[in-house]
Amino acid sequence: MCIRDRGGKKRPALVFRHVADGQTVTSIATVPNERALNVLGRYIKIEYDEAMEDLETFDPTEEQLEILVSIYSAGGEANIADVVTGDVAQTSMILDTLREAGLVADGESGAALTRKGQMIVSSYLESVNA
Repeated sequence: MCIRDRGGKKRPALVFRHVADGQTVTSIATVPNERALNVLGRYIKIEYDEAMEDLETFDPTEEQLEILVSIYSAGGEANIADVVTGDVAQTSMILDTLREAGLVADGESGAALTRKGQMIVSSYLESVNA
């Protein structure tokens, strides 16, 4: 939490980083008073903790990670046939398990990563780069 000058008034602000359209973005949320800011901060923390808890229970296979990273590398949404090579039937089955796990959804131009899918890929890439 920090204090920001907004419209000539100093207000408490919540600063947080998140991923939007494959880019890390820093957002600043200001509210009229510190009490409302605390409620907003707790809500964001609860949402984040729930998402992380879900991710900890998911242990992706190598094939699932390949598909998730391929979609991520294509900008977060892609026609799977364009980014994954191999057996189409097998890829389709893996994609179905990713949909059921809430990691992939159908987008306008193909499979799209959900928030959880993006978090899985980000965690995986961080571990590879560490």
